[in-house]
Amino acid sequence: MANVSFADACVGHLLNGLKKSKYAKNTIIVLIGDHGYHLGDKEHWSKNVLWERSAKTPLLIFDPRDGQGKVSTSLVSLLDVYPTLVEMANLPKKDDLEGKSIYNLVKKPNEELKQFVLTSKDKGLHSLRNKNYRYTVYPDGFEELYNHRIDPNEWTNIASNSENKKVLKEFRTELKTILIDKK
Repeated sequence: MANVSFADACVGHLLNGLKKSKYAKNTIIVLIGDHGYHLGDKEHWSKNVLWERSAKTPLLIFDPRDGQGKVSTSLVSLLDVYPTLVEMANLPKKDDLEGKSIYNLVKKPNEELKQFVLTSKDKGLHSLRNKNYRYTVYPDGFEELYNHRIDPNEWTNIASNSENKKVLKEFRTELKTILIDKK
């Protein structure tokens, strides 16, 4: 908890210094934290897995034109940061980017922008997250499915439970669609 307090204090110093400068009204701040890692839980000592604790990362975007703090729980991808900054800075848009601008979410944090967010590690190793589930597929075809409403720490893989066939089919279809679109 001490590290979080230290980081929050540093961001406060940054914002206070910016307020006193001539750049206060035209500087967008983006703060991205490193993703987490496992300290022995699930028998892993690294961050090279696609479970929630390793894949999730904090993202803060400060727009000086608004100046008010807002919080969103919508799913986003770090691939969305660059297109967002392009839009916020009124720069020419690029059509060949994987991410999409989330500037509407910065302005209206109660919106839900994405149904699924992809995290990939290696060829054939992908994880999709939606509001309620995380689905991961490995190169050998092994699948994991976790229900975050009842299992936020992803302890129980429910992919083999027959009552989850519909959810699995939805994730498989969405992953194929996303991977085809990336080609």
